Amino acid sequence: MAMQNLSFKMPLFTARQFSVSSSALRYKRAIMRREERKRRIKFYLPKKKSTISDKVKATINTSNINFAEDEEISRISEKLSLTSLVRSQIRKSSPIVDPGSVYQKRPDIKPTIIGKTPEPRLIWTEKDWPDGFPATPEEAETDIITYLTQKDIFRRKQVINIPKFCVGSIVAVTRAEPFSPKGSLRFVGICILKDIPEHLLHSRFTLRNVIDNEPIEFNFQLYSPLIQKIEVLKHERRTDMNGKEDLTFLRDYPPEDSTIDENMEPFPYTEEPMPYVPKYGENMRIQKWFKELIKQKDIRRNSKKRRELTWNRKY
Repeated sequence: MAMQNLSFKMPLFTARQFSVSSSALRYKRAIMRREERKRRIKFYLPKKKSTISDKVKATINTSNINFAEDEEISRISEKLSLTSLVRSQIRKSSPIVDPGSVYQKRPDIKPTIIGKTPEPRLIWTEKDWPDGFPATPEEAETDIITYLTQKDIFRRKQVINIPKFCVGSIVAVTRAEPFSPKGSLRFVGICILKDIPEHLLHSRFTLRNVIDNEPIEFNFQLYSPLIQKIEVLKHERRTDMNGKEDLTFLRDYPPEDSTIDENMEPFPYTEEPMPYVPKYGENMRIQKWFKELIKQKDIRRNSKKRRELTWNRKY
């Protein structure tokens, strides 16, 4: 019986001993793999953010190790050599600048530094042409589309005088109207938007005025053949709070800010627009307007809720 018990316990002891030894072996192999991984990362892979001194130290440390067997490691060590580092720094800090990479060039604008607002190109004003306009696109040094567009604009300017004006100016436009007894219609308003530049054939601008407590806006094509006359009654420049030439915020402002007298006398025209000067107490008046507007909205909202409550009580 003793021999039977001994033979019964021995397999259990040997199995447990084998399992412990196998787990220790796996742990040892895991440590060896981790150390091998660290060694590869340390010697084989370059650092992403390292200074010149760190790279030079890396080349000095790696020069003592024989990397002839591994082509990838030899290529990395060649990149990290002192000569290539010096050449790369000289290339980055070179004072020579290519002018073509600084200026943006298009056939319809003048060469402009990248990041700045391009200045439109008007071909007939660049030189004193014999006929007022170049004969061919090659002579104007532009493409055929820009040439034809500028030619149409030049011909239109020979028929009608189009003075310069900007956003914020008070402009009067007389256009043909077949349903009018006079055959034309004159509209006076403040220019609130010029969303398309003047050197394009489809250039347009928006005028706004309040007539009989009704806000009216007209979009005019600058070079439309229906326009008979353009008058600048007051050449003034006005911008929004961000400095952009966009006065569409006047749609939410009091009607007094957009009301223009149709029979106003024109101011003397100047090439440079006058800056907009707000009137005394204008900010207080606008704040009072918005407070009253919000108050009226709250009253209407509360009255609507009150009507809904009474309707629910009845039915």
